[in-house]
Amino acid sequence: MKKILITGIRGFVGSHLTRYLLETGHEVSGIDRKGIGPERMRDVFQSQGTPASLSDKIRIYHAELENITEIESVFKENSFDGVIHLAGTAFVPESWKDPASVL
Repeated sequence: MKKILITGIRGFVGSHLTRYLLETGHEVSGIDRKGIGPERMRDVFQSQGTPASLSDKIRIYHAELENITEIESVFKENSFDGVIHLAGTAFVPESWKDPASVL
């Protein structure tokens, strides 16, 4: 079993990868910038087919990736075996207007 951190955990790829990793026995944590509560997060995963018995095992950290202090605190609390970075923006006009905000 590996401890994996996923950024972009609520996105299409992130949520499906999370389900696969949980089903294969890994411990999954995620960083979510939206700050939704655990009940809503469970709803997101269950709407994509992840059973409650698995979605309840996901540990979510609310942090902004560009805030080094918030990210450092996640890593100080944990020892991850791997990080999968999937976070990004799906709103193309925003990335053209302010490229630094989506790095």
